[in-house]
Amino acid sequence: MSIGKKYFCFFILIGLVLSGCVRITADGPKDGSPILKSFNRGNSWTETNTVVNTEGTTKLLGANVKKLVIDPQDNSAIYAATEDRGLFYTFNAGQFWMQPQNLQDGSVNDVAVDPNNKCRVIAAYGHKIMETLDCNRSWRDVYIDKRPEIVYSLAISKDGKTIYFGTGFGEVVSLNSKGEWAVLHRFNNKISGIYISDENKIFALVSNTAIYESAPPHGSWKNITPPESQFKNIMEGANAYLGGKDENILYITSKYGIVKLSDNGAWTEISPPMSIGERVEAFSPHPNNSNEMYALTLNSLLISINNGDTWEQKRMSISGKPSFLLIDPVNPSIFYLGTRSL
Repeated sequence: MSIGKKYFCFFILIGLVLSGCVRITADGPKDGSPILKSFNRGNSWTETNTVVNTEGTTKLLGANVKKLVIDPQDNSAIYAATEDRGLFYTFNAGQFWMQPQNLQDGSVNDVAVDPNNKCRVIAAYGHKIMETLDCNRSWRDVYIDKRPEIVYSLAISKDGKTIYFGTGFGEVVSLNSKGEWAVLHRFNNKISGIYISDENKIFALVSNTAIYESAPPHGSWKNITPPESQFKNIMEGANAYLGGKDENILYITSKYGIVKLSDNGAWTEISPPMSIGERVEAFSPHPNNSNEMYALTLNSLLISINNGDTWEQKRMSISGKPSFLLIDPVNPSIFYLGTRSL
C-alpha cells in the first residue's frame, strides 16, 4: 500500500477541521497531556494532545499510557496503547492523534507494527488480538481466548510471519498467518512481556519477577533471571527492554536499579544514582548507540553516554508519572514520553 493511501483519510479529516466544516469540541479535563514530546533530548517538553475525530478536535487528557511504538519504516507513525482509553495513533509525529473506530476504550495491553509492512499493526485488547492490514481503516479479530483470559503482551517476528503473545495463564503462544496457534511453553504466572531480538530469540518476562530466553526453533526455555544473591530484589516489579542497534541487548529495570545482560550471559549493574524510595519509571537505550541510555524517575531524567559508568541528572517537572520513553531512531534528539496519572 502506498504512503499516499495511508495518509489519504487523515488529510481529508484535517482539511475538514481546518476549513471549519466540523464542530470543535471542548478540551476536556485539565489534568495534563499523557503524551509529551521533546526536540532536545529531554531538556524541555511540549504537549502532543490534539485528537482529531469526525466531530472535530478534542484533547487527549486523562489517559494512562502503557506503551509507545514507532513504525520501523516511518518515524512519523507512532502508536500509543493506553490502560483506559484504547489505542491512539499519529501519522505526523504527534501533531494530531486519531483512534481506530473499534479501539476507543478499555485497555490495550500491547501494540506492535509489522517490521515489513507499515500498514499491518496488531494490538492486545482484552482477551483477544486484533489486527489491521490497511493502516487503521479497519480492524479484525485474529485470536480470541474463549476462557476468556487477558492477552498481556505480544510481538511480531522479524519476518512478519508469526505473532508471539503471552497470556494471564502463563502461556507463550505462537500464531501464524493462517490463524493457527500453538502453545510454546507454559509458565506458572502471567506473561508480562514478550520481546524478540534481531537474532529471533524470544524473551518472556514472567509476572514481572523472572525472565526466560528461547532461541529458534523455540523448543526449550532457559531461566536467565539475574541472581538474587548478586542483585538483591532487582526483579521486584521489574520491566524488560531490548536495546542497541540490533535489538540484542537485554536490560532489566526496577525500583532497585538497572542491570544489563552481557554477551557472555552475565548480568552487570549499570544503575543510576537514585534517592531512597525512587525507582526507574521509564527507560530507553539509544536506538543507534549501545553506550547511551536514558532513565526517568518521578522527578528526574538520568543520562549516561558511557554504558552506565556515570550518569548526568536533570530535574524535570511534569504533571504525570513517566511510564514509557520512546526515542526516534531516525532523529534521536526527539523523545516521546508516555505518562500515567499520579
